Amino acid sequence: MNPFLAQATQALQKEDFSLAYDEIQRYLQQETEGRKKGIEMEAVFPIALTILEQGDFQARWDMAKVLVKLGDRVIDPLITVLEDEEKASEHRWFAARILGEFDQPRVVFALVDCLQMTEEEDLQAIAAQALGNIGQSAIDALNSLLSNPETRLLAVEAFAQIARPEIIEPLLSVVNDPDTTIRTRAIAALANFSDSRILLVLRSALKDLAASVRKEAVIALGFRAESLDKTDLLNHLKPLLYDFNLEICQQAAIAISKINFEAGNRILFKVLQAPQTPIPLQLTLIQSLVWSENPSSLVYLGEALTLVSSEATIEIIRVLGRVETLKIEAAEILLTFFNSEHFLLQQTLIRQALAYSLGQLKILKTVTMLETLANDPEPVVKLHAIAALRNFKTPFP
Repeated sequence: MNPFLAQATQALQKEDFSLAYDEIQRYLQQETEGRKKGIEMEAVFPIALTILEQGDFQARWDMAKVLVKLGDRVIDPLITVLEDEEKASEHRWFAARILGEFDQPRVVFALVDCLQMTEEEDLQAIAAQALGNIGQSAIDALNSLLSNPETRLLAVEAFAQIARPEIIEPLLSVVNDPDTTIRTRAIAALANFSDSRILLVLRSALKDLAASVRKEAVIALGFRAESLDKTDLLNHLKPLLYDFNLEICQQAAIAISKINFEAGNRILFKVLQAPQTPIPLQLTLIQSLVWSENPSSLVYLGEALTLVSSEATIEIIRVLGRVETLKIEAAEILLTFFNSEHFLLQQTLIRQALAYSLGQLKILKTVTMLETLANDPEPVVKLHAIAALRNFKTPFP
């Protein structure tokens, strides 16, 4: 046996994986420089596989590069590792990563099967990355699965993990599939690409009978808000604020906030102050209005303070305390509310929220109000007000 391979074997027996890798590298370098024929690759192979199974992360990372050089002979053993659920997750992860270097049908199907069978996110991700690395042949193989109703969902889920423009056409072919899950996965995957055909699909999906499809379409359009016509997008999203599904209403509010459009803020306010609007949606609408942080959105939040549930009033006070660029305007809204002596101010939680938010804003004009709150009969309000006053270095006995 070659002396380098002999030393690598001895190092392996001592579990010195770093030395074993170094000796294999020396052997391979010697072979390359000497251009020898009939090298002892059969001896390298088991050493490399052992390090891949037993070594630490760095040793496995280094040995993965060696295994790729050993050619197609590594495919079947690595597929066996990938398919063995008893193997360590990291071992299977490296097997999938290496397999992505081989453009072979059996590799593609093994990686696709891994995507279908495993519940481990890291393993799913590396299998998808490996398929993407293989490229067109992997996409062609998945296309064959797409034509079969029994394997169509698997193919769509695999496509969803491959961030390549070649998957757009196959996914477009299933956006009207009878299976709700397939339509949902396809819409979610298409959202990652810019293509004029996809925009038309997303608009159509807003009217899908399945809530999951409508939800993914709303989210996707929200991501594109800055690149689309504001009025047109708003007209398509507005009806979704009144959807039967609460999550879709919430996603529509978030998407409209990304348009950053006065008309959008006005619509969000209209829904916010409506008596029939459920509290979870009120909270999302409040967060959506403050997200754009422009003067009109703050005005709407100020008007809504006394028109919504007490939970929503508290949320408005909290979000106003977190604004970055319109601190003075936010403080004015809170001062006006406090001076109105509205019956909501009888609630301890609301006065506590006021004290905390004013402490965050640090606007000098609010010191008098904080001093009043520092004399509040409720200890929790008093403590928050005193803590806020410390931000102004204002002493309080």
